[in-house]
Amino acid sequence: MHYYKRPWKQSSGSQQTGDWGEITSYFETNETYYPVRQLDVFANGNALKYDTVYHRDRNGALFQFELNPDEFEVFRITAEEFESAWENTRAIRFPEIVHGGGIAFGQPRLDGRRLTVGDIISILHHDGNTDEVRDDFELSDQQVFEALVYCFTGQCLKDKPENYCHNCTHRALQDNEPPDEEQTDRWREAEQLLKKYTW
Repeated sequence: MHYYKRPWKQSSGSQQTGDWGEITSYFETNETYYPVRQLDVFANGNALKYDTVYHRDRNGALFQFELNPDEFEVFRITAEEFESAWENTRAIRFPEIVHGGGIAFGQPRLDGRRLTVGDIISILHHDGNTDEVRDDFELSDQQVFEALVYCFTGQCLKDKPENYCHNCTHRALQDNEPPDEEQTDRWREAEQLLKKYTW
């Protein structure tokens, strides 16, 4: 693995992050110099994290090209420096997913919708046709992708929403009750869906 810290001395130029200021990027690459983890820290203090599972959102994406080892050699850092930055930098992730605000009983849900993450996973798992589900529920590819990764990676356990999704075993544990017939390990279904489809 290779590790780099590169200041770009420029903003992203995008509509979402263009006014966040200059960027410093931390990269972890594989042996062929393709990034597998990336941390972008902006001048205003905001940060974005991407990896091979959570590789894109509306704010940015994991760099999709191999880094030039000659060009990046001057920016090389140790694995310890990268890990410290990765672990200690709070990042904006899953911008499509929110919770709280008295909506959907505080369950993780799509921003601006009452549709919960657990419901999206359940519908996709039982229906099997992602195109129909997206059309029927007016979902974008990005919304579906973020819901799947949010669930699979257990992001809710880190966010600690007021309530976990009503149809997940996390909710049963939260309520200190045995799971009912509707409550399943939704994160396992999310993992299957991520493997089944290309996101």
